[in-house]
Amino acid sequence: MTPQQKRAEYMRKWRQAHPGYSTRYTQAWAEKNREKDRAYKKKWASANHDKERAKQIRYKYGISMDDYLRMELEQDHGCAICGRVPREGDKPLAVDHCHATNIVRGLLCEECNMGLGCFQDDPARLREAADYLEGKGTYEE
Repeated sequence: MTPQQKRAEYMRKWRQAHPGYSTRYTQAWAEKNREKDRAYKKKWASANHDKERAKQIRYKYGISMDDYLRMELEQDHGCAICGRVPREGDKPLAVDHCHATNIVRGLLCEECNMGLGCFQDDPARLREAADYLEGKGTYEE
């Protein structure tokens, strides 16, 4: 066992023997040192982008990064509506979910996700918008 593994094991056992102490101590320190805490969290998030994204996806939508990647694979890495695959430098596909039930529906590109949001996820309004575009002769198939 390496020294780091021994230390990790010791700390794990200590936290089990002293439940809540570490959390209370960390919270108290963070309250007294707000600027240092924010700077640390920002630095950590930028250095650990993948872990931060996985944490946010788990917290916001209740799915794991494995679930996200499985959905992405099922959608051929593209948006569930338009099929566009994000290019290098684009934002990753957004997790689309029902705001009332928080049930995840799929992964969308930024444009499609914002479009649904602007229409408040209302299928009737989206149909009316499509009818309007088709009726005005401004849409080519």
